[in-house]
Amino acid sequence: EKSLLLKKWMYTSVSNATLDDLSYKYFDVKMCPLGLAGLNCDKNCDPRRGTSDRDGKCICQSSKWTGEDCSIEVEEDLKLYPDWEVYLAYGLFAINTLACLLCFVWVHLKRETRLVKMWQPFFLKFILLGCFVSSASIIPTTQQSEGYGPVHGCLVFPWLYCIGFSITLGTLLSKIFRVYRLFQAASRAQRVMITARETLLMIFGITIVDVVVIAVWTGVAPLQWKRTITSTDHFGQPLSSVGYCTSNYWKVFVTIIVTWHLVLMFMASYLCYLTRNISSQFAESKYLAISLFSNLQITVVSIPVLIIVKADPSTSLFIRAVVIWINDFAILAIIFGNLMYSVHTRKAEINISAAVLRFASSCRDGLGRDTNYSVRDINCSVRDTNYSFRDNNNIVGGDGERNGSSEV
Repeated sequence: EKSLLLKKWMYTSVSNATLDDLSYKYFDVKMCPLGLAGLNCDKNCDPRRGTSDRDGKCICQSSKWTGEDCSIEVEEDLKLYPDWEVYLAYGLFAINTLACLLCFVWVHLKRETRLVKMWQPFFLKFILLGCFVSSASIIPTTQQSEGYGPVHGCLVFPWLYCIGFSITLGTLLSKIFRVYRLFQAASRAQRVMITARETLLMIFGITIVDVVVIAVWTGVAPLQWKRTITSTDHFGQPLSSVGYCTSNYWKVFVTIIVTWHLVLMFMASYLCYLTRNISSQFAESKYLAISLFSNLQITVVSIPVLIIVKADPSTSLFIRAVVIWINDFAILAIIFGNLMYSVHTRKAEINISAAVLRFASSCRDGLGRDTNYSVRDINCSVRDTNYSFRDNNNIVGGDGERNGSSEV
């Protein structure tokens, strides 16, 4: 019965010419001509980038185009550094530069102060030079390109950072090693002379290692700007990309540099341990150890973090700038801040003999036994030995000057 009714409806539809109307209304797709859209096909639709659907809506063929007529191009997301991060990086560099300048002026004005003489302005100025050069590496990290380069900051960054770091750490290491040798010789009633030339050679030797590694890196596979496309549309048009500095062997050279810097920091930490009983007026081992531990901690933590956020340039720039800034600023604050505080608050006279005796009384050999000389013998030796601590043209104790040498 139902089949009979359906056949009657179909016969009636055909005989009355209504079946064609139903098919046209519900089954045949009505499309606007190319370049037109809208219910009445009265709106534009860019024929090169879109077509009208059965509802008259202009459909863009690629997500690179948008708008009612597909005429608005969606710009590629280049993931460039935000302006506020670039300004922040410049600000951090300016803070360290101003701090270095103020410390330099203070050291020059207080160069005749006995505590500053003990710390030796020669070393203090080298520390400031290293911090300034290292902080200057913040500037090339802000350079970028919307295309495929070149970006000269990629080449400059490792030179500035590594040379600045090695000058700072090399100066701290040579300074503490110099004081340790002087006190060790005085405690044994021996005469030793450490010239400024020897100290400069030590700093130069530490720095030249970084220079050689960076020079080989630059010659073999220099850092270059590279832009990698991270997403495209179905036509292969880039929608987003990321730019960064890279080279074929960057992992090898970074590993060599980091290993060398860690070795230097561990050596300096060991010397701080050996000189822990020397008066802080001469060595400041405690504060040197704090600054070294700060450098070590920042280095160990920052490297894996930078590798993780490499794909995010904005975060990477922020971390690099802050790490370099806090690394250098911590050294300035700990060393020079403590020295300024000591100069303006300590009024006691500097007793070199007492400092040597205190160091000698705590000396032990590698097996932990007392050394084979007594404090009484050392006391006599200190009184009888003509020893002097000198820095450049400044004399602290003793009689006479020999070309900026330190002598015990």
